Amino acid sequence: MPVYGQFTDSYAPIMDGVAIVVQNYARHLSVMGHRTVVVAPKVRDYADTDPFEIVRMQSVVVPPKKPYRLQMPMLSPMCRRRLDLVPFDLIHTHSPLVAGTEAARVARRHGIPLVTTFHSKLRDDFAQVFRNDWLCDAIIQSFMRFYERADVVWTVNESTLLTLREYGYHGRVDVIPNGCDMAGAEQDAAEAAAFAQARCGLPPDVPALLFVGQMRKSKTPCWWYRRAPRRFAPAAPAIC
Repeated sequence: MPVYGQFTDSYAPIMDGVAIVVQNYARHLSVMGHRTVVVAPKVRDYADTDPFEIVRMQSVVVPPKKPYRLQMPMLSPMCRRRLDLVPFDLIHTHSPLVAGTEAARVARRHGIPLVTTFHSKLRDDFAQVFRNDWLCDAIIQSFMRFYERADVVWTVNESTLLTLREYGYHGRVDVIPNGCDMAGAEQDAAEAAAFAQARCGLPPDVPALLFVGQMRKSKTPCWWYRRAPRRFAPAAPAIC
């Protein structure tokens, strides 16, 4: 039975797009009969309920990006020994940060391929924290060296591919879209529209915009903050 490792810096209970992608990879691979091991930050008082193996590394909160956590593999010797004993066939990491570094270590130890997915505009995240262009550029350059050492590099769409090229990566990249289960979507569309109209008090003939994502300025279209009437702003989180 093939054994796959999914390494991530974000995972339940701190959910974002990457965490959902990792969860779906692990769930579907497990259903297909493959052993899947997710490696993620440890969160105090949280108990995993997913139907696959999860290895939790000691972690600390990143104050500027709370509630995100930074893994501390050096403080997790038992977890590292456990990973060294798992007969992995392939490692897939979703971050060039600590998860990527640990994934690369495990892949080298087992002599197996390392796949990495570039998910988002990392430089924007670091710019919000450090506010120093030179430091942000240096960090991004170190990440590009990480991608150059990987065996396979994926991105999730053409826009993300362009961002990776802008950051300076010139190697081969495969665009692998994140899967989305749309079964029954057409049948449910009318019911969902009626529910949303009732929830928001909208007449059926009024156009509506649905934003699916984190309620953060970096994720929400910038025009929302410039042009949307103020009366709509407080309602957005409640609607989501």
